[in-house]
Amino acid sequence: MKKLPPSILKKAEETAVANPDATVTVVDVNGLVLYLSPNAQEINGVAPEEMVGRNYAEFVNQIDAANLKLKMQDVLLTGESIPAIRTIISPSGGRRRMRGFARKLVDEDSGEVFVMSISRRSD
Repeated sequence: MKKLPPSILKKAEETAVANPDATVTVVDVNGLVLYLSPNAQEINGVAPEEMVGRNYAEFVNQIDAANLKLKMQDVLLTGESIPAIRTIISPSGGRRRMRGFARKLVDEDSGEVFVMSISRRSD
């Protein structure tokens, strides 16, 4: 399984500690989830081990998936923080509405690009 570079993992973990009421997710440019904060299940209903290694689109409906793909492209092209709303669908079928923003992260050593999302429940 693909791993996050140490600098990106450190940033994700620091962000998760600084935002205990939010989930922190890091995906690669294809939407593959590489990090999900440990508190995710209590906030969005999906445990990290259920989501990491899978595409983020598997956990939202088709409309949200298309919207998030466009927003991710905006983040990657502009480098600006972009707000997003979506409903997370857990493997058990539970739904939780989330609101947050995404930003671009670049590993200084490899130049590899990632997107980090910080989201809170909005329902």
